Amino acid sequence: MLLSNVMDTISEITNGVKEGKGYKIACDGTVTEFNPTDGFYNMDEVRAACGFDYFEIVYMANRQSMFLCDEEGLLYGKTVNPIATLMMQKSYKTNEVGIVGDCVYCDVNAVR
Repeated sequence: MLLSNVMDTISEITNGVKEGKGYKIACDGTVTEFNPTDGFYNMDEVRAACGFDYFEIVYMANRQSMFLCDEEGLLYGKTVNPIATLMMQKSYKTNEVGIVGDCVYCDVNAVR
């Protein structure tokens, strides 16, 4: 995927989250809509869709959106998620590796 396509994808999903949508972001660059049921995510469904047991919440700097990601991703040697990591890096203005494994990106109000 070209960087310009990645930036377009990031812009599209960022706008979608502002409208109440959610997205599963896979390590291979695949982004699919993954919306909450009745306004909230069922964590068992998130875990199953992303392939992890324990989730971690990673907030974006503006605290309006977040990632639901694998708490143990580094421990199990999961692949860096390039799109989610780039989003996190841009949000926090850092070059640190941020997200490993598949994750869900959503509005903070979709989790309780």
